Amino acid sequence: MSPPPLRTSVLIVGAGPTGLVLALWLTHLGVAVRIVDKASAPGQASRAVVVQARILELYRPLGLDQPILAAGHKVAAANFWVRGRRAARARLGTIDQDLSPYPDVFIYPQDEHERLLEAALLARGVSVERGVAMGTFTQDGAGVSATVGGRAFWAEYLVGCDGAHSVVREAVAGAFPGGTYERLVGTVRDAAADPAHLTFADVSRAALEGIGVEVLRVNWFSAYRVHHRVAAAFRNRRAFLAGDAAHIHSPVGGQGMNTGIGDAINLAWKLAAVLQGRAGEGVLDTYDPERRAFALRLVATTDRAFTAATSPSALARTLRTRVFPTLAALGSRLPAIRTLMFRTVSQIAIAYRGQALSSGAAGRVRGGDRLPWVRTPTGDNFEGLDQRRWSLVAHGEAPAGLAAWCDGAGVTFHAHPWSNAAGAAGLQRGAAYLLRPDSYVALAGAGSGPELDRYFAERGMTPAPAASLQKIG
Repeated sequence: MSPPPLRTSVLIVGAGPTGLVLALWLTHLGVAVRIVDKASAPGQASRAVVVQARILELYRPLGLDQPILAAGHKVAAANFWVRGRRAARARLGTIDQDLSPYPDVFIYPQDEHERLLEAALLARGVSVERGVAMGTFTQDGAGVSATVGGRAFWAEYLVGCDGAHSVVREAVAGAFPGGTYERLVGTVRDAAADPAHLTFADVSRAALEGIGVEVLRVNWFSAYRVHHRVAAAFRNRRAFLAGDAAHIHSPVGGQGMNTGIGDAINLAWKLAAVLQGRAGEGVLDTYDPERRAFALRLVATTDRAFTAATSPSALARTLRTRVFPTLAALGSRLPAIRTLMFRTVSQIAIAYRGQALSSGAAGRVRGGDRLPWVRTPTGDNFEGLDQRRWSLVAHGEAPAGLAAWCDGAGVTFHAHPWSNAAGAAGLQRGAAYLLRPDSYVALAGAGSGPELDRYFAERGMTPAPAASLQKIG
């Protein structure tokens, strides 16, 4: 007689940063999870290295930002080398202290990042089940039945975070349209070359001949193909895709890992709300359009940048060796250009305007925007945001009755004095902004309790009280 299936609320396939963050956030929100990975041990190499400001902002309520800041490295500048000499130096450093509490380009290697996340997850009683390969699965109206590592699993929901070669993706999305780039940092132009059999000698000459660097010893080497693809869908009923299983693109801008983490946090609070009876299935319909729309824009942007950076044409070579380094160096000295660069790569400009959960406008802020960060007399307006709760934030005197409504609805109310900085950030004096648990603006310009009640009722949701937040050290 076969043993009964192993049961859980959410089965997560893949224990890279995306899967680990999803498991951690769901556990933090009180949802039972199991997370499996086909690898027998955690990764030992640094792949993604940049942690963007928006991810540090989202990590802050759980206390994950401080270990990263303590162990990571701020990037002071980027040097551009052409034919063995430094052609230009672009100053990075602290870019714009009025946009985010994390105004720097920050390096924290992926292997260290994964160890931090896994330790935080283990501290909450959940361990990664390693050496366990995903098999097949079926789903019905109640849940997902899967074969994992030869054992039967049953879960209410399944999320494939299993990377570019995802076994979950075929059943969820089928198509994975896009293409493969011909060139990368150390390039092999032979399309038939098998990355598994390449050595450092195959790529080192092209990569090193122009920068005058001699390599004495290679400690780690990996060859891989760089793709630009977005899955045709991120959801099929009770099965979801996140991270590289849903979208892959060039490494330009350090966006890949950060985008996967953003997927995980976006999906986590929605799954928790449905599983805990605070939202209908309709809220899960918002995951695909919110995250897939961003993935499509991101892939298009990085595709153009990567193509320009690797094109063998004479014009492209002139642009990247002479024009771009000069412009980057000059631009890095201009505050307006530095701010634009920071907004572009830090992911603080990601917004869900026009989506089903986004409504209203007040000042320059629209429903779906990230709440602008503003310093306050006691700290800043991100302090105290609780990812288990909805929040209502106001700068200046909020409409009467909203504080009482929050008390009754289990929504945290944050009232800050008005300041010129709040106005400069685009906030409206006295306006109230309803924030989702992931701190994006759901309703901008909330004026009364009945208006807030309508917002939730029209979307089949209700806010929920939560236990006090625990920090993860």
